[in-house]
Amino acid sequence: VDFSLALLLGLLYYRWHKTPGMEYANTYTFMAIFGIIGHGFGHTSIATLIRSQGGDFRAVVEAESISIVERLREDGLAKVAMQQVLLPGLFWFPLLYSALPSADLSVVALLSVLARMGQLEIPVHFAFTYVQTILLLCFTLGLALLSRKEKNFMYATHTWLVGLPICAAGWVESTMCLAFVRDAFYGHVMYDGTSAVGSIVWYVTCYLWAKSQNASTK
Repeated sequence: VDFSLALLLGLLYYRWHKTPGMEYANTYTFMAIFGIIGHGFGHTSIATLIRSQGGDFRAVVEAESISIVERLREDGLAKVAMQQVLLPGLFWFPLLYSALPSADLSVVALLSVLARMGQLEIPVHFAFTYVQTILLLCFTLGLALLSRKEKNFMYATHTWLVGLPICAAGWVESTMCLAFVRDAFYGHVMYDGTSAVGSIVWYVTCYLWAKSQNASTK
């Protein structure tokens, strides 16, 4: 789901990004593509962990509950660095950069490290809500700190078409994952679809608005 929708968004970006007036949408959409891909890598790493435990998710939860000190003793520094820093970095950095595309890369890198450090202190069964909280916090602060000049139609629709649906989907999944969401919407697929589809709908909306604005000025 993540990779296919990221490809579709990438194709739309490639076709429309040179349209006059699309600068704001381009900034967020370009990084959203990599954020969606990073999300897909996160699922890939989780799937790899589950397969390594013979498909037993509870065994994964127990394995992930081991402290860093114990991991270092058992696996060594190189393996722990790969599993706990480099691979998670493929998830956190593009995810946070998609929420803060105007921020300096060093700032995003630092936030990614801090987010990962915090994640290590969170029980595995709270991982989704933790990631959701950090993502929406960065997304909200990034929009709030924009200048007044940047707060235009695209800014307003960004919140309604991307931020709000992600928040709603995350809340529904967090509170009803074992009932309504699992049975009616195939679990986490609903959240992934909401996130990516929202970005696509918003980019199309921005393109149509920019196109109408360009036509009205001729």
